Amino acid sequence: MSEPVKATLVMELNVECPECEHEFDLFQESQNDEGDLYRQVLDDDRWKIDADDRLKTYAYCPKCSTPFDVKGVIW
Repeated sequence: MSEPVKATLVMELNVECPECEHEFDLFQESQNDEGDLYRQVLDDDRWKIDADDRLKTYAYCPKCSTPFDVKGVIW
């Protein structure tokens, strides 16, 4: 039997701009400065399926520059 390998966890935090409907990943944008969004979503105390209000942030669309609020995570 071969040696075990490690799995890779891939995460996306997708939002859709309310103005132009462009979908983008907040984790990939500069809006995730210093991993702040990771900490909000993956906080151990909040790692519950019913805690959909764990995320509160301000975002802007990379396509049309529209600013908007983001609140909650759909699991």
